[in-house]
Amino acid sequence: MSKLILTMSDVKKIIFLIHKKTTLLLQIKELDYNHPKQIQLNLMMNWTESELKRFHNDDIENIERIMMEGYKENEITNMFRYHLNKAKRKFVKKN
Repeated sequence: MSKLILTMSDVKKIIFLIHKKTTLLLQIKELDYNHPKQIQLNLMMNWTESELKRFHNDDIENIERIMMEGYKENEITNMFRYHLNKAKRKFVKKN
């Protein structure tokens, strides 16, 4: 079940998981199919993908796109912090 509202810790966790997934994919690609470490890497990949499923695909794709544009982690969190604060102010004004 994915979360409806992202927090800053969620954004940082998504960034971490995307980095981890990329690293694991590169390690898996380097090894032979029958290599003993392949099982461990596949288990780690399954865990990483299951953790990413906790979040909306749109949020993950948005963060991946921003990362591909060359932004650093602190720049991405600042972007999301701005949008979260803006949404929070809008919500408070309505109520």
